[in-house]
Amino acid sequence: MAADIGAAQARLATERRRAQQQHAVALLAQGWQALRNELHARWQGTPARRRWTASATQRALAALPHEAPWQIACAPDWPAAERAEFAQSLAAKSIAVEAMAEDPSITCGLRLRAGANELDATLDGLLADRAGLQGRLLQLLSEGTP
Repeated sequence: MAADIGAAQARLATERRRAQQQHAVALLAQGWQALRNELHARWQGTPARRRWTASATQRALAALPHEAPWQIACAPDWPAAERAEFAQSLAAKSIAVEAMAEDPSITCGLRLRAGANELDATLDGLLADRAGLQGRLLQLLSEGTP
């Protein structure tokens, strides 16, 4: 009888874990799409887009060689005036921009390259570490963070 009770408790615990895992998978699927949508919406707004490109610039300045000319691929909807300001800000930091071109595969953001190094600040680049981001999302959900 004790063995039957123990087996029933083990089955119940397994079912609870399975239900929790299925719930987590569903939350992550919803959260992932919501995150993509939110980042895309941020790119559409001028102030957020400027913060995005400024952050990419700071990271690129720390990661890319300054002596090599930079190539920049960007989303086609990045306004020309903002692109010009961006190029001027790099020139002010003694960064030569060899090319700045629209890339139709980029829905939002930009990719900066110098020599063999690249900083991918596109939507897909920001979300490249899916496992890490989903792990962080699960952690936040378990802590009750909205």
